[in-house]
Amino acid sequence: MDGIVSGAIASEYQKERVDRICRQLHVKSIAPLWHRDPLEMLQEILTLKFEVIIIGVYALGFDYEWLGRRIDTGMVEDLRRLNKALRCFR
Repeated sequence: MDGIVSGAIASEYQKERVDRICRQLHVKSIAPLWHRDPLEMLQEILTLKFEVIIIGVYALGFDYEWLGRRIDTGMVEDLRRLNKALRCFR
């Protein structure tokens, strides 16, 4: 094994944790999605007609009601509204 590929996008905690493990294992840490625009990525998922189902929620604003939801245009709009609401608290 030469490296580990992770789906880290914006979480410094997640990226640093994976990087640390990779250093300990003496392998490369590869994060091709790192700092990509999340909305652009959601649009790409829709364009490519991927079927993506939320199986875990671990961030502010997400609760059990998100579990099992599919990424579709309605969900993207819900995410935009949630993002806008959460920015008010920062």
